Amino acid sequence: MAADHDGQDSASKPVHIAPVSPLELFFDLVFVFVLSQITHLIEDDLTASGITRGLVLFLLLWTAWVAFAWVGNAHRAEDYSEGGIPRRLIIIGAMALLIALGMLIPNATESLAVPATVLYLALFLLYVADYAIATTGDPGMRRGIMRMVAIQAILPLALIVVALIKPSAGTFIVVIVALAIAYAAPFATRDSDWQFSPEHADERFSLLMLIVLGESLISIGLGAADDPFGWPVVGAIVLGVLIVASLWWQYFDVVAHQGAAFLQQLPLHRRVTASRLVYTYLHVFLVVGVILMALGLKSASADPDHPLPPVEAVLLPGGIALFLATLAVIRFVMRRRILWPLPVAATLILLVIPLATVVPALVAELVCVIVLAVLVTAREIYTRRGVIQRIH
Repeated sequence: MAADHDGQDSASKPVHIAPVSPLELFFDLVFVFVLSQITHLIEDDLTASGITRGLVLFLLLWTAWVAFAWVGNAHRAEDYSEGGIPRRLIIIGAMALLIALGMLIPNATESLAVPATVLYLALFLLYVADYAIATTGDPGMRRGIMRMVAIQAILPLALIVVALIKPSAGTFIVVIVALAIAYAAPFATRDSDWQFSPEHADERFSLLMLIVLGESLISIGLGAADDPFGWPVVGAIVLGVLIVASLWWQYFDVVAHQGAAFLQQLPLHRRVTASRLVYTYLHVFLVVGVILMALGLKSASADPDHPLPPVEAVLLPGGIALFLATLAVIRFVMRRRILWPLPVAATLILLVIPLATVVPALVAELVCVIVLAVLVTAREIYTRRGVIQRIH
């Protein structure tokens, strides 16, 4: 393992790099465009199989986004001393591939399986190349990364097999198993293999969540555009915005800006494992929660005077509850303390599911807003009493 001049393992050494760059933010905007396409795909087939297919696509693309986010954490693509120009071109190429994949997603058919697989394989090869260039001067990190990507390679290989064979229940299971192996691949590396900047990770994922939540607001507007404009539509828009704003409030109070402080308090050898759990894995559930909630909000703003259809009646409260429950888990990981208002609010929100099928969507949204408002108030009271110590 490489060691730096002070005798400390270079891979264990914390990295302090510049804030998230414009190129990284540009890349994240393209990724969120693909997420919106996945939302449209699910919307066109609101069945168990349609929702599952959409979420599997999301998990596939999340592996690529996280890979670029992690290498960007340790090595800035704009730094010419770290292969800046080639890495810029790699990331721009990845953006082009993501847009192409996004355009295929809403029209996903068996005939498009091969083109989509080729695009994903190219995306995989690009982030392998990005890792290879970025770790040129760090053989220890490079060895760890190569072990990881060698395992992750099973995913594009499985997709190639599925694309060449007619999709079936059996081939779908192959994809799920390959996906699980790819998600477990980072554990093939040691914490000491990585250089890591907690501040950069906290900012990068916070900005992504901000964009994802902002995208859900667009769903509200799109739903309202399908209905003759009137006061119920205005009410649905206002309540929808309040729901999204409440989730923003909770995320940026519970996770954002506190993640870096939490990681800085850990021993160096534990930071990567903890960050992988909080950012790579738990943030998946946050994004999925927003996607599901956005589908419900769109339906509510499209027809606020009538009960939500059965599926949307589950998605709207279910997405909110998933988001809140995940925040509770993240908070427990960071502070070893259960923030009880979060799981209690998640449970109460789930009780809206049967209600949403019998009352107007506007009423269901109002109940969600009331629960979230109580949650915000409870957290503020806890904060003022010093039960929760904010870390800034």
